[in-house]
Amino acid sequence: MPMPTELAQYFEQQGMPVPTYLYANFNSEAKLDYLLIPILAKFGWNLDAQKKFRITVAAGPYIGFLLSAKQVTSGNSNIYLDPAGKDTLPVGSQPFNQTTDIKDQLNTTNFGVEGSVGIEYFLGAMHHDKIFFEAGGNYGFLNIQKGSANGKNNTGAATLMLGYAYKLGK
Repeated sequence: MPMPTELAQYFEQQGMPVPTYLYANFNSEAKLDYLLIPILAKFGWNLDAQKKFRITVAAGPYIGFLLSAKQVTSGNSNIYLDPAGKDTLPVGSQPFNQTTDIKDQLNTTNFGVEGSVGIEYFLGAMHHDKIFFEAGGNYGFLNIQKGSANGKNNTGAATLMLGYAYKLGK
């Protein structure tokens, strides 16, 4: 973790050099919300003579817009000067329960690919209604961080969709 201001003062008071990073054992989760706008090509094949069942495949690019980004940390830990956790600071166990807005550290747009495979079942003889199940995913091509100080990561997700669709008009 980057050196907190409060602990930098401790090092200065002790006449010690202030390290850039400290180490601790706690849970950390980034929660990112994106609005994805895909442009997909979808293909389908009927599986039976009555055309009740259909398998589909969809793929294409997307553009994504970052709506919110939070870093959620939890747990208690000693604080260490080394990654191995051998050199402990004499401040005792510290809580790491915090939610921090990190949107300003991330790029606000991304682009990537999305794809899915699904099965559809048509209801009724006119094929105006259907239920469907799709499984797929997406992957963003750009690193989400503005800089590389906290690593380089890409977005990606597995998706499952269960739904009902109906055709408007003829």
